[in-house]
Amino acid sequence: REVVLFAIGKQSDPPIGAWLILERLVPDEVDGDLASDDPRFFRALLAGLAIRENNLWQAPSKPDRSKLERVRRWLQRTVELGALVPKERALAGQVLGVLGDRRPGIGLDAEGLPAFEWVEIPSGPFTMGGDGRYDGKPVHEEHVEAFRISRYPVTNAQYESFVADGGYTERCRGCWTESGWAWREKGEREGPFSETSPFDLPNHPRVRVTWYEAVAFCNWLAARTGGAYRLPTESEWERSARGTDGREYPWGEEWNAALCNTGEAGIGTTMAVGLFPGGESPGGVSGRGILDASGNVRELCSTKWRGSYEEPADDELEGSAGRVVRGGSFASLNINARCAFRNRYDPDYVSPYCGFRLVAPFESL
Repeated sequence: REVVLFAIGKQSDPPIGAWLILERLVPDEVDGDLASDDPRFFRALLAGLAIRENNLWQAPSKPDRSKLERVRRWLQRTVELGALVPKERALAGQVLGVLGDRRPGIGLDAEGLPAFEWVEIPSGPFTMGGDGRYDGKPVHEEHVEAFRISRYPVTNAQYESFVADGGYTERCRGCWTESGWAWREKGEREGPFSETSPFDLPNHPRVRVTWYEAVAFCNWLAARTGGAYRLPTESEWERSARGTDGREYPWGEEWNAALCNTGEAGIGTTMAVGLFPGGESPGGVSGRGILDASGNVRELCSTKWRGSYEEPADDELEGSAGRVVRGGSFASLNINARCAFRNRYDPDYVSPYCGFRLVAPFESL
């Protein structure tokens, strides 16, 4: 790796020689049918790292643009298939964030608004709760009405559209709860916390936003589109993560550190969303499930915290009560990556380990 990157770096000014090496490194177009252990994925990663480190992606010549796009397509297929080991895949996602991640559900639509890929969850019962660790008790049968949930957590690119549209200004005050707006004014918040790389890459999940800000984002998107968007309830989140059979993890009963971005993966930061296809949750109506339920970032829910499921659920948005947080993060142990794991955050709490995803109605089910 170091030899290749050094050789390309030596040829990067002018970049003609560098692009010749890159073309030899990635000579093939992406095939329709590839095995995840194809060695060309690693060569594409080397090419992508060289392009990023030498800024070759900025204003390439017309002939070189096609080579750049070829590398980008290889990196996109890398993350879609879950190729390479997790640390290398994390790098592929970072480079893709610079070159342009065009997977559905990651970025914006033609109007500059967040474009989500949805998983449809049918109405019906499911097994909810755990064995008592971290207040996930008692195990019981819960019923949910049909809904749609975003396949990935909200990304930086998607959240930034809310900020750019005046989400923290008086014009969008109606999108905030009363308590949330009072918090924003007290702290003189003009936007979310700034992040450093790789946390700030457009295809990474947005972190360091409070529950107040997440609710405002949902209400803003609803106002802009005429839709109905909100945070998931605690029961909706768990149904999406584990299906109906009460499994321990999204993929089954046994822990597997290779299927999610937790502390055991050794990444130490967020990754681009959706980089563990093997960790997909049980499928919804279409057979596809959500990704990143057990790692990458914890996720905010609308439900107020309750110490036991024997207490009634409360999803009233107003007020300053603590709210439920679900899922594991890039710093979590495997016990925190269980589908039944619960935590509590105050609505003004800022965490580098927490993000959120959206829910919308699906009345046709």
